[in-house]
Amino acid sequence: MTVHIVEDDDGVRDALSELCKSVGRKVRLYPDGEAFGAGTDVSPTDVVLVDLGLPGEHGTEVIRRINALPIPPRVIVISGLPLADIHFAMRDFANVAVMRKPLTSELLSLLM
Repeated sequence: MTVHIVEDDDGVRDALSELCKSVGRKVRLYPDGEAFGAGTDVSPTDVVLVDLGLPGEHGTEVIRRINALPIPPRVIVISGLPLADIHFAMRDFANVAVMRKPLTSELLSLLM
């Protein structure tokens, strides 16, 4: 299983990477949705952490692309947006876990 981290904030992306590696996960990093989409090989057993507030392609568009796969991997949304904005952005998506920033290792371990 690989954890794909789609996050534009360098610090958050690095911290998530180190956290995932510390629990034995293989990690691939992407600074935006376009980088994630460019030839990314995603397995149904993988996990994709997607920030909603990405530059360029919004996080919800990344999720739509993932959900269009024949057997999509698990998606976990990460966001520092206000809760009302998160609920509005996620209104078309069922069964997607949401983690609010700041993230904790305990929360992340529960979701993976």
